[in-house]
Amino acid sequence: MGHTVRMKLTHYKDIAQWDGELSNSCTCSNYNETTGEWNQTDVCLGDCWDDQLEIFGESVKEFFDGNELKEWQVDGLPLWGRTVSGKFYAKKIADFVQGITVRGEWHLFYKLDGDSLRVRLSHHDVPTGGVFTVRYAEVGEE
Repeated sequence: MGHTVRMKLTHYKDIAQWDGELSNSCTCSNYNETTGEWNQTDVCLGDCWDDQLEIFGESVKEFFDGNELKEWQVDGLPLWGRTVSGKFYAKKIADFVQGITVRGEWHLFYKLDGDSLRVRLSHHDVPTGGVFTVRYAEVGEE
């Protein structure tokens, strides 16, 4: 009897407007063929984070690879009861994710929107989520 592992993430009722989701607190589940149900497990076959990061990287590959300078502009990141904007540098997708998230637990939805990435990020300071935009930073932009 084989077991299948899948990532189980929180879903919001407006999930249809997003291309995908990513979380640093994912849980792993396995499918019980006898009961026909998914059950949470402490053991993941493979690494849940690496799997999510790979899926995210494939989803935004064209957008990410299109920025030759790898300099990114964030507009409206929700932090501590306010929003912030700024630039960061990321050559690898893991560094890109670090640049658009916070230290601590977080969950995000994302959607490619023309020449930008729209993100809805939830974390301890913004549990219901806040939407912001990531785009290529322009040369000389501060």
